[in-house]
Amino acid sequence: MKKILIILFLAFISPFSNSLADPNLANEDTSDLPDMTGMRVFYMVMLNRGSKRDHPQEEVMQIQRDHLANITRLAKEGYIVMAGPMMEDGDLRGIFIFDAENKEIVDSLCKTDPAIAAGRLDYVIHSWFTKEGVCLPEIE
Repeated sequence: MKKILIILFLAFISPFSNSLADPNLANEDTSDLPDMTGMRVFYMVMLNRGSKRDHPQEEVMQIQRDHLANITRLAKEGYIVMAGPMMEDGDLRGIFIFDAENKEIVDSLCKTDPAIAAGRLDYVIHSWFTKEGVCLPEIE
């Protein structure tokens, strides 16, 4: 259910992101766009299958434990607001959503991830925005 809500939200917001984020379009008429008051930038990190996948199984298990511990640490520090793996076994392995001041901070935090450092994961950072205070509903 959470995945569906995220996909629907991203599908809704993507038509607005290019004209608002592109400084070349700053003078373009945006009167037909919804009110962007209270919008806030977050950083979505797409975790992709890395190029180094030949680790021994015991090492893979330790990297995974350390990867999860790093996610927990970053969440406790307030940087990661959502994280999770993809359910399909494709090249896209997971997503982090960061709340940080800028892309450079997110990049430096991603480099602390043991799975990224080991080459098991690569990442791409995307800036995106949402209305502040909007979140997924509690799932019972």
